Amino acid sequence: MAGLYFLRAAVVAVRALCKPQIDRVADDRVASATTGLTGDAAEQAKQCAVRQLNDEIALAIANFTGLKTL
Repeated sequence: MAGLYFLRAAVVAVRALCKPQIDRVADDRVASATTGLTGDAAEQAKQCAVRQLNDEIALAIANFTGLKTL
């Protein structure tokens, strides 16, 4: 259970430290994912792109820190 706490803390810390860069990447991914889409399809693509980025960030932090449970 302690590993879960430390991994979440690491994710929060990295996201806070790297917020401008993460926001820039998220904007690029959302723009790419929603090209040509409108309405619900665009919103769904946006959510999927952001979720994928969040997963990638968490996995990278987990691998870097050696904490594997989120």
